[in-house]
Amino acid sequence: YYSMVLNLKTAIKKLEETGHTVNMQGFIWIQGESDALDDKTANEYEKNLSKLIMHLRTEVVKQDDLTVILGVDEQHYLVVERPIVLEAHKKIAQRDTNIIYTTMYGLPKADKTHLTPSGLIENGHRIYSAYKIASNTMLSGSKKSTFADHSEYVGGAVDEPGSVSPVS
Repeated sequence: YYSMVLNLKTAIKKLEETGHTVNMQGFIWIQGESDALDDKTANEYEKNLSKLIMHLRTEVVKQDDLTVILGVDEQHYLVVERPIVLEAHKKIAQRDTNIIYTTMYGLPKADKTHLTPSGLIENGHRIYSAYKIASNTMLSGSKKSTFADHSEYVGGAVDEPGSVSPVS
């Protein structure tokens, strides 16, 4: 997380130095499987993830209502063993209207941990759909628009056997 924050701050600074305005629209956090490795980290996960989101919003992007998309691999053997990590994602999303939980359930996997190319594409589609829902919910009654309001999912960027065929 801290390495990502450092890289993000550096990138934002470089963009601003070249005259760009940076307006973060959302943050995606797909993680938690390794935190289900033992009872101690699994039991601390909800508190830690909540702190991470609060730190990101208040100290990094300085946007208290930043949209956050959460996900964890429900099918991962460690999460199946310790579903408290999965429940943490759901509870955090239930408490904050600007956080939405996405499911990875049913996505095809290449092994115990990794999604197939078609699984990755489908997960991207789910994340995009979740962002659209979150941004539309936040903007209801508002005349503001987001990048997502002017875009449309048209298919995957991976052309590989077994990948999802593009939607027209």
